[in-house]
Amino acid sequence: MNTKTMLLGTDGINLEKMVRNYDDGIISISELADSLNLFCKKLSDVGIEDQIDDEDLEEFRELLEE
Repeated sequence: MNTKTMLLGTDGINLEKMVRNYDDGIISISELADSLNLFCKKLSDVGIEDQIDDEDLEEFRELLEE
């Protein structure tokens, strides 16, 4: 916490490290999203889209139909 302004925040270097950890496979996309959420950021703010593969989506639909 910034003691002068009493605001939470992070600088670009820390955000870049979090994204690099995701790119390097150190953390999952859900861990990255949770971490970014702490700083009121979203995946789209750092240029990442969380997409579901069409095959996975079809498999999920089949499971729901059973």
